[in-house]
Amino acid sequence: MQALILIGALAGLFLAQRTLADYREHRMNYAEAKVESTKPAPTPVATYPSTPSQVVQSFCENDFKGAGLSSKTNSVLFELTSWEDSPGWDTTVVVDHFVVGSPKIKGNEAEVPVSYEVLGSIAAQFSKNQHEEKISYLLNNVKGLWKISKPQIPPHISIEAAKAHLSQLQEGLDEKTGSEERKRLQSIINQLGK
Repeated sequence: MQALILIGALAGLFLAQRTLADYREHRMNYAEAKVESTKPAPTPVATYPSTPSQVVQSFCENDFKGAGLSSKTNSVLFELTSWEDSPGWDTTVVVDHFVVGSPKIKGNEAEVPVSYEVLGSIAAQFSKNQHEEKISYLLNNVKGLWKISKPQIPPHISIEAAKAHLSQLQEGLDEKTGSEERKRLQSIINQLGK
């Protein structure tokens, strides 16, 4: 009889823990979904691009939308690269737009130039520095798929993606202990303009 009572108590404890874990996970998923919904959504690669230019175009579009700013969304970028990991960047480049140029293909290697219209960069503050930046992406054909091999550069994002990301960081701060950081982030958002 005592064994049945013990088994019943353990089963009840297990169900209570499982329900609490499910509640926490649901609450966390809801909170993350609420925050993530303010960010421009990266475009998942439904059909893998067939040319080096299409791979670079897809990479740049998703980077522009802020996919490289979060470990939850950077898989969209990794799918298009042969990189094993991404460094934690201290700087993010804010761009107005980008243009993908014509590829140079030699066997299983390709080079695709991209021209970025840079507005500035964000580190501790927004540093305005308008200029054109030219990057040549190098790709390798890996098992029939073109993959970006280098360079691995900091995220090149739109103003909208930057503001959404900074707002998300603000929301995650504690009201009392994060007030100075909240002000700093708001200052950067203000510098980026409307």
